[in-house]
Order: sequence, then structure tokens, then C-alpha cells
Amino acid sequence: TNYDGLKEISKQAKNGDDFSNKIIYIIDDIDCGASFNIENGELQKGENFEPISNFNGILDGNGYSIKNLYIKTESSVIALISNINEQGTVKNLVIDNAYIEGNRVIGSIAGRNCGTISNCISQNAKITGSGNISGTVIGGICGYNYAKGKLVKSTNKSEVISKYKLCGGICGYSLGGNISNCTNYGKITGNCQVGGIAGDSEGKKDNIVTVSDCINYGEINEKYNKEQNGEIGGIVGCNYKYSEIINCTNKANVIVASEITGGITGLNYYNIKKCLNEGLVETTRTEVISSTKFLFLGGICGFSVGNIEECGNIGEIKPNYNIQDDSDGRFVGGICGAISLASDQDVFDNIKISKSFNYGTVNGLQFVGGITGRISTNSSVEYCFNNGKVIGENIVGGISGDVVKNSSGIYSCYNSGEINSKNNFGGLCGDLEKYIENSYSIGKIIYNSSSKNYGTLFGMMKKTSQCKNCYYLNTTGVNGTGYEEIAGLSNSIIGKTTEELKNLAQILGNAYLQDNNINNGYPYLKDIKPIK
Repeated sequence: TNYDGLKEISKQAKNGDDFSNKIIYIIDDIDCGASFNIENGELQKGENFEPISNFNGILDGNGYSIKNLYIKTESSVIALISNINEQGTVKNLVIDNAYIEGNRVIGSIAGRNCGTISNCISQNAKITGSGNISGTVIGGICGYNYAKGKLVKSTNKSEVISKYKLCGGICGYSLGGNISNCTNYGKITGNCQVGGIAGDSEGKKDNIVTVSDCINYGEINEKYNKEQNGEIGGIVGCNYKYSEIINCTNKANVIVASEITGGITGLNYYNIKKCLNEGLVETTRTEVISSTKFLFLGGICGFSVGNIEECGNIGEIKPNYNIQDDSDGRFVGGICGAISLASDQDVFDNIKISKSFNYGTVNGLQFVGGITGRISTNSSVEYCFNNGKVIGENIVGGISGDVVKNSSGIYSCYNSGEINSKNNFGGLCGDLEKYIENSYSIGKIIYNSSSKNYGTLFGMMKKTSQCKNCYYLNTTGVNGTGYEEIAGLSNSIIGKTTEELKNLAQILGNAYLQDNNINNGYPYLKDIKPIK
């Protein structure tokens, strides 16, 4: 019922009691009595609380608050509870007005969680790391969610700051754990692997983990460091192997200097399903970065070597060009900056973006697409559409900037967004080297007298390209393709009048339907109807 009781729990834990098979109820708000400067962490009144070292019982907060809590230590694992063990549960608890600063693994409820944290809130607090080590892991609720730990129905309304990587609104690093129905409102600032919900999520072949049904409202920022610059996302910074992000929404702006940035995740190694980005995704550069590095920027994912399914973006995608750095602005897409099967990808043989849409304006330099900037090795885009304006300078397309490498292609996609570029741009693809079928574009092509290689479907068709059953409006005065490497490649591109194109659903294949009241009467994908 009071601070002395809380200190007694800490004392017993220090003496070896982990509270196994015990239930502790909080029956009133607990005032820890500390006052502090939340900006610099200076303790002005009260005392430094010693965390509960290990907990394997049940702590039920009954909706009450532990407030005015101050923890500042060089210990490695700190929070109200340093370690929640496998049988441990903390639920219905609020941490209010706290300053928590540690050296390595840091959270408000728990430093390391191997049990369950449910229906907990961190608010009006600052959670930060002081250690000069790259292994710092910081989260608004817990630092490290480990070994099948569960974070459920919890909310962060506190600021989370890391000098290094692995920083998240709910959890810094979730390795083997699951996160569901959590929400972040707090501002999150870190350097690499930074996310509104988790900095990194990773499972194993025999333990596929999820980040599901989560929402981020908190602004994502970055303390830029060129040596550690990495993955930043509105939900998860890095979605690594055997981790799925499902039914999550990012509503906040993601404004960073990172090389790999997405509205949902920066880097995707496994699966993203049924996610939506509504926020601005923007990169800023404070200095010239080596031209050997590239920028990957997308509404859902910056760079994907996994699958993206049933996702959508309505936020603007905006890199800010640094003209001294010709890598800035490369690989930008409404859904994903680029998709390619990686050399170290040992989970899938082929990967794809499927049943996804973009309505946001996509602005890049080169390799820019309404869905993705590039489709590369063993990758495809299937059953997708773009309705957003796509702007770039070179290799720009309504679906993809280019389609390259082995076993890559576009299947059953359409574009109705405006395409504006200078060179090598088209309604579906700027540079086609591989395969496309059952697709069409009605998007306006914006060009001028100095523009080169532009078409209503393709800017360029390379000699290795194949096109089957693709259509465009022949009423615009622009040819289907701007350049073909071998004469006759464009014979498979078919121009149609408005009425003819509206009646092509059956010819385009089983993926399409037609309704005069949907998509302005043009064929639409039956599994992914336009939302506006």
C-alpha cells in the first residue's frame, strides 16, 4: 500500500526470494516521493529506488499507480523489476512520473521479461541509457522480451531515448517473445533498430514470433551516427527471421537520417501482413554519406528480403536530396524501397509483395515506384495497385522502378497514379528486364521536351523482357513504351480506348472484377478493392 512496502519487496528479492507461487496485490497508489529534473536526470528530492531483482510470482496492480519513481544506476538490467522470470506475471499496473536511467537493458516495468506483462502503462516518464556500449536495449515497457515472454495490451506514453541501437516504445529487443495489442504514444529516439513498438523482433524456426494488433502514434526520431546508421520503422526497426508483423498500424511521422526506413519496419526478413502506414516517412541527411551506400525507403518497409501481404500505405514518402551524394533518394517505393531474395535468406526460395496498395505520394531520385523501387532476385509483385502520384528523375514506374535479375516479375497489377519523371519512366515500370503479365495502367504520364524514354506502360524494354496481356489507354498520345532494345518487343503491348479498357476484366484474368461504381468503372482486383 505504500513505498515502504515496495522497498520491502525489493529487499526480499535481494535476499533470494523470487516470489514463486505468490501473489502480490497493490491496493492503492504508491508514491515513491522522488522529485527530479526529467531532462538531465538530476535527483532533487527523495531516493534512488533499488529494482526488484528477480520476480517469478504474480504482481497485480489493480489499475493503481507507482508514481514519482527514480532509478539511476550503472547496473546492467534495470526497471521496477530487473528480471521477470518464466512463471512471473505483472498486470494492471501504471508507472507514472518516473526517471529511469541504466547502463544496458532498461525498461519501466521490467528490464528483461521472460514471463508476461499485461495491461500495464508507462506515462509521464523518461527511460534512457547512459552506457557507452553498443549493446544497450531500451523499451518503454521492457528492455528485453526474451524466451517466449509476452507483452500484452500495454501502453507507453513515456519518452524513450537511446544513444545506440535496439530502442522501442514497448520493447527494445524481442528475441523469442511475442507482442500483441500494444500501443505507443511516446516519442522514440535512437540510432539503429528503432521502432514505435520494438527495435528488433526475432524468432527461430521452431518458435515463430509475432508483433500483432499494435498501433504507434509516437514520433520516431534518430540521433544520427554514420557508423551505426541502420533500420528504423514505425512499428519495428528490424523484423528479422521467423518474426511476423500482423495487423499493425503506424499513424506517426517517421523522420530520420537512416539508410533503411519504413512506415512499418526498416528491414523485413520474414513476413508483414495486413499492416497500414498513415504517417509521413521522410529521410533527412546532415552530411554526405559514402556513395557505396544506398537509401531504401518505403511506406511499409525500407528493404525486404521477406514477404509483404495485404498491406497499404496512404502516407507521403519523401527523401530529401543531397545532390553531392548520388545514392540519396535511391530505391523508394509506396510499399517497399526494394525487394530481393538475399544471399543469407535461408527461409524462403521466393518472396513477394502481394495484395497491397499505395495512395501516398512517392518522391525519389531514381529507382522509384508506386509499390516498390526495385524488384530483384527471385522476387515478384502480385495483385497490387497504385493510385498515388510517383515523382522521380530516372527509372520510375507506377508499380516498380525496374524489374531485374533472375525470376522476378509483375503479375496482375494496375496503376492509376500520375507518373512524373525526366528519364526512363512508365505507367507500370521504368525499366523492364524480366516478366510482366495481366496488368494495365491508366495513370497520366507527365513529360516535357527534354524527357527521354517514357511510355504509358514502360520507359524501357530490355532484350530479356517479356510482356503478356498488358494494356494502356491509347487516347493520351503517348506510346506504350519509350524504348525497346530489340524491335518487336512492344508488339505485346495493347492500346485500348476508355470503354474498351473498362470491359477488360475477364481478359485480364480471374484476379479482376468490374463494377461501374468501383474504381471509376475500370477493372479492379477482387481481393483488394480501392478504399477511396
